[in-house]
Amino acid sequence: MSRMIRSSALPLLIAALFPFPGLSLPGTASHQLSAQQQLQTPAETANYQQAGTLYQPLMEFVYELESQTELMNVVKLTQTLGGRDIVLCVLSNPPVLQPADLAYSDKPVVLIVNNVHGGEVAGKDAAMEIMRDLVMGDLRPLLDEVVVLVVPTINPDGAEGRRRSNDEGFDMNRDYLKLESEEIHALVTKVLYKWRPDIFVDTHHGGSAPYVITFQTNMNPAGDANIMRIGNEEIIPQIRAALRAEDYDGFWYSGPQTMDNGEVGWSPTSVEPRKQHVYATLANTVGFLFETPSGSHRVVDNGTRVVEIPEAERYQHQVRGQYIAQRELIKYAAENAERLRATVAQARADAIARGNDDSDNDQFPIAYEQVENFREPFW
Repeated sequence: MSRMIRSSALPLLIAALFPFPGLSLPGTASHQLSAQQQLQTPAETANYQQAGTLYQPLMEFVYELESQTELMNVVKLTQTLGGRDIVLCVLSNPPVLQPADLAYSDKPVVLIVNNVHGGEVAGKDAAMEIMRDLVMGDLRPLLDEVVVLVVPTINPDGAEGRRRSNDEGFDMNRDYLKLESEEIHALVTKVLYKWRPDIFVDTHHGGSAPYVITFQTNMNPAGDANIMRIGNEEIIPQIRAALRAEDYDGFWYSGPQTMDNGEVGWSPTSVEPRKQHVYATLANTVGFLFETPSGSHRVVDNGTRVVEIPEAERYQHQVRGQYIAQRELIKYAAENAERLRATVAQARADAIARGNDDSDNDQFPIAYEQVENFREPFW
């Protein structure tokens, strides 16, 4: 059966849907800690049977990890209406304390922000494992090549109540233009425009089974084409290859719907710069959205077979999917540092030049429509 992919500005997707072949009983692929990794995350301690780590155990883990290494520094960004600190974890070798320390560095910077919607939690549990493995585990060599910034939770008040909004009722992933919430205002002014990350991902729950993670890059046609190409044509394929190596798979966000031509497929969403992954790219950073589906299946055997996940094991797989995707962003930055930084720097220089050009020749799109771009099979 043919598959149709549409895009407003990029080769993102809508593909014709076909039914699953027979489902088989589960096989499990647990993530085993290496012997030297003695500090467990709260999720690991609970054998992934909790519904996401809450504020107090999260912060206890963060500060305990900081106390065990010189390669991580925790910086307070702001305090929420509920009185909870929002912190930035800075991981690097040699250690970095402030943005000015990177003035003469050629290292790329990767920013991972979690839990903007309080009930969407797999990303923050994965990020805790990522931080631990970067400073004392098998990811440690990556810190020689990359600076990693992690906001473990940007919405701790919402997380405590298992709700989407913060205590003021803001959906903070709609606040990147207005900056009305204290949390997003601090993130943009104190992190995005001070640390100037080359890659910026925001983690969520969403998408559809049988994938362990779904992803999206910028859809706004005003974004820099070379930055968008890195995300779509280089990083996303690397993430999918890593997922398949562990008997998972990922696909584009968001999920099935019926198209104008009657085909049923998966459609991308959102060109609005008020949302993180679009805003990030328009700010000339490689922006990503990582969404964890709530489904009970996974794709195995190099993408050829779907199996069921027992409910008791589901959250562990969700966290593992986020871990793999976050890890691959960092690995890509380490392995392609010079080209990544050059591409981002050129996009920023071009933006400045365009800002100085008041002629009619400098135009940017304000209207768009989805068009078919390519076709890709999916489950």
